Amino acid sequence: MTEVGEHFQDTHPLPMRCHHLLDSWKDETLARKFHQVLVLKEEILRQAALEGHPDLRQLEVDLFTPNMEISTALALKEFDTQASLCELFQSPSIQILDGSTSKDSFFLRGTSMKLCPRCRLYASHSPEKLCLRCEKVIGN
Repeated sequence: MTEVGEHFQDTHPLPMRCHHLLDSWKDETLARKFHQVLVLKEEILRQAALEGHPDLRQLEVDLFTPNMEISTALALKEFDTQASLCELFQSPSIQILDGSTSKDSFFLRGTSMKLCPRCRLYASHSPEKLCLRCEKVIGN
């Protein structure tokens, strides 16, 4: 299990890429929470690369999040489904677990899922078959 470094979270300023949006669209609280999620993703990517896995698409992630800010951010309506979290983290499986640690941490493991021939995500149970999402889209 890898702990998320406090120094990493504290040193990343909030990006101000939305300066061109109307004031009515700005939500600093949401931006701060989403930023925390992206910082966590960067930390996971860094650790995956150190472990010799440059591609999160082949790794499943268990997140232990005693930090309420990140737990809240991950539970936002925009990320209320497993598919949304998987898309955000570019991983076939994201599990959010209550951790007994005092810091946010995560565990990475290889996935048993196979590469879907249509969407190229590791979401299929067999290399010759489409994943469930692609089957629904195509209507099989």
